[in-house]
Amino acid sequence: MGVVIDIISGPRGSNPGGTCKVHSLGSSFEGYFKYCYGMRIQGVSSFFASHQPIYEATTFQLVRELGLKTTDFYVLLNRDKQVQFRNWRQFRIHDPSGRDFYFVSRIIQNLQECPEDKANSLIRQASPYLNSILVADIIGKRQNYKCLQCSSSQSAEIFYLDLGCSFVYAKEGYLSLPHKSPPYDSRDFRAILRRLSNYSIISLRKKTINLEELVESIQTLHLPTLNPTSNVSLSALLSTDEINEIQSYIAHNLLNSISSLRQSGILLNGNNSLNLINDCNTEPK
Repeated sequence: MGVVIDIISGPRGSNPGGTCKVHSLGSSFEGYFKYCYGMRIQGVSSFFASHQPIYEATTFQLVRELGLKTTDFYVLLNRDKQVQFRNWRQFRIHDPSGRDFYFVSRIIQNLQECPEDKANSLIRQASPYLNSILVADIIGKRQNYKCLQCSSSQSAEIFYLDLGCSFVYAKEGYLSLPHKSPPYDSRDFRAILRRLSNYSIISLRKKTINLEELVESIQTLHLPTLNPTSNVSLSALLSTDEINEIQSYIAHNLLNSISSLRQSGILLNGNNSLNLINDCNTEPK
């Protein structure tokens, strides 16, 4: 038997989906699922509305690469149409069944949250990382993150639940592009990578990340999946053109962000240093 999704609410935001109970391999957890069904992209793009869950999972994984933490997330695979959705009629929503992919995130429960002023401070510290990879629409929207107290200390940490807008927008079930980066061009892209190779940043986990290598790493990203439970390479889910387009948007934005990254103090340049957020051993369950 495949994955069973019991829907327990209608959409919380503008996109199709809702709160749900995910049953898989004899275990279950409470989560949130979403997907898209249409395109509002003008001009040339290799993106597909049906691949929105993969794009969102890619953004989550990139955020983790920069040292930020997220709730557990998955691409729910349904190419064999074995995922079963139940109880959707009572919420007066369209039947979500039959799509190839869904984005699923785990709901964080029963952990102590930190005060609003602490959360705002941590979000401001993280904003240069978010902005560098085109993640927007986070600051001031507490429904998109939780600030959790560490059980072993007085420190706190942000866990991202919804990363809003990134290299592609999803709103009201439709994809659109939030930026005006030029379409992918291999010569232009290689030139940008050469320039990015001169810069590195310090992640929130004190890891040195070269910006060229960050962009190139998108080719080899692995995303957590359900049905089956695994880690699947991005190249097995998206076409080369889609991956190239994602890399191009991220590369252009990183290059345009050099000045702001330097001003924020996280760009490695001479003896610059960064006041890092303390690591926290609390993990969401």
